[in-house]
Amino acid sequence: LNTHLDTTIALARYSQVCKEPSYRTLVESARKATNAIMALDSANWLYKLLFRAINLTLLPSAQARRLPLYKRAIKRLAWKYHTPNFYRIKAIFPRLVMPGGYIDRNLALGSFAFHYLPINLMDLARHRRHFQDTGMDAPIARLARFIQESGVRGRWRELAYERYALGFWAEALWQLCQIYDDWCYRAWLAEAVLDLEDEAMGIPPSLLGGNREALAWPRACPPPPEPGVRVLSIPREREWEVLWVNTLARVATVPAWQATQWLDTSGQSIPPPAQLPARQFVVARGALGSEN
Repeated sequence: LNTHLDTTIALARYSQVCKEPSYRTLVESARKATNAIMALDSANWLYKLLFRAINLTLLPSAQARRLPLYKRAIKRLAWKYHTPNFYRIKAIFPRLVMPGGYIDRNLALGSFAFHYLPINLMDLARHRRHFQDTGMDAPIARLARFIQESGVRGRWRELAYERYALGFWAEALWQLCQIYDDWCYRAWLAEAVLDLEDEAMGIPPSLLGGNREALAWPRACPPPPEPGVRVLSIPREREWEVLWVNTLARVATVPAWQATQWLDTSGQSIPPPAQLPARQFVVARGALGSEN
């Protein structure tokens, strides 16, 4: 799925930037294929039942150990039999968008790649933004909530070979903050930044304002007031949002910055803050022409 989406966007971008219309028919065909495969919903009852078990395999180890004995047995069965043979089930009942929000990356490959969830989300968000396809809104929202609430983020963190998914999760949320007004995406993005900091990982460059695919005019972040404060740039259609995240275990300063509105962790308007509590965030909003 993600390669198909990425290629579709690349061809559309090439046509747009180079004024080359020869790929227009191919891009439209690819979009129709995307819509067709995203609409598949066969064997809903079966996939609901399967994912009640499969979701247990996505839990971090500490949480999985606290499960009742019967759920641990179900989890082991899902890990040993369901996920290795999941592609066989999809061959009989083809589907990528699963009940509960999970979106798989392929129909036929013999793998269960839960670390691709944020990559799928990121590419769906890019596709949604480029083509203004509102039909993507519902599956995007369900997938984002699944990643946030299922426990899979903790599983990524404890598996070194899956940890890179945290960076794509942050990138996907940045894309969603650009497209949607939903406050939860800002809060989840701040949490994702804390996860990256805790794992000593860097911040994706897009979050600093340098994504030329998403931004016609990139806008760099204001400088951080002190080490440990991460500043993210989220230019939107009519306004500029700046997300300040204090990754420190102590209070940090927030510099004076020209903004029309400051918002706290719950999205409520507040006076310009001078300090930011430990492990908290604040959002500043201003017109696109405003900066210090």
